[in-house]
Amino acid sequence: MDKKTAAWIRLGVSSVIALVLVMILIVGISIHQYAFTSDTGDSAVSLEGQTIHAAPGELREIQLDWYDGTVTFVCDDQASDITIKESSSQSIPASKQAYCQYSDGVLTIDFQRSMRFSLFRWKSYKKNLTVTIPASVCDQEHLSMSLNSVSSLIQIQDMTVHNLTTDSVSGQVIFTGSADTIECNTVSGDVQITSLTTPSVISADSVSADIRIQIPANSQFQVSHDGLSGDFTLNGLSESESSDHHYSFDSVSGDILLSAIEN
Repeated sequence: MDKKTAAWIRLGVSSVIALVLVMILIVGISIHQYAFTSDTGDSAVSLEGQTIHAAPGELREIQLDWYDGTVTFVCDDQASDITIKESSSQSIPASKQAYCQYSDGVLTIDFQRSMRFSLFRWKSYKKNLTVTIPASVCDQEHLSMSLNSVSSLIQIQDMTVHNLTTDSVSGQVIFTGSADTIECNTVSGDVQITSLTTPSVISADSVSADIRIQIPANSQFQVSHDGLSGDFTLNGLSESESSDHHYSFDSVSGDILLSAIEN
C-alpha cells in the first residue's frame, strides 16, 4: 500500500469517527440534557447586570459553558468589581437566563440552568455575554480559563492567564493577551490566539477548523504535527531541539499556522 492510499484511508476513518462523535452529541442532547451546562445549584444568580466583588489577586479560575451568541471577556485596569451582563434580541424567560456562581476564587458562568429537554422541542436562544474583569483581582500566576462552547463566538481581550483551555464544536475563539499553557480542541470553529509571551505548552486538536497562533518572534520551542489533508506552517519562527517548551498540533483537514507576532 502506497503512502497516498494510506493517507486516504486514514482520512476516511477519521471522518467516520468525527461523524460518530457528532451523532453521539446530538443523541445525548436529545435524550438527556444540554451537554454544555452544569447544575448551578440554588446559590446561582441570574445575570441581569450582576456585579461581583473580589479581593485583589483572589480570582484564580473562570469556567464558562455557553451555547450560542457572543461572549466577550475584557480585562479593565480601571474597574473595581467583576461585572457580568447578558443581552439578547429575544425575550428570554427566567428559566432560560444565564446563571453564575462565585466561590473561593472560582467564577462559573452557565448558559442556563441544567434541564432536560427534547431536541425537537427545544427553542434556541442566541444570547450575548460581556464579562469585565479588573486586572487587580486576577491571580495572574495561577489564573485558569476553561471555556466550552457549541456555536458561540468567544473573545478574550488583554487577559493574562496561566492556563487557557477551550473546547468548541463550531464556535470561533479569539484570544489576545498572554498565556503560559494553551489547550484548544475544536471541530469546525476556527481558533485565533495571540500570546504576547512565549507559551511553555501548546496542545491543539482540530477536525476541519483552522488554527492560527501567534507568539513572540524570539520564542524557542519544539513542535510536532500530525494531520492528513491540512497544512502546517511555521512563519517567522524556528524550532529549537534544546528547548523545554513543547507544542503539539493534530488536525484532519484544518490548516495550522504558528507564526511570529507582527510588529
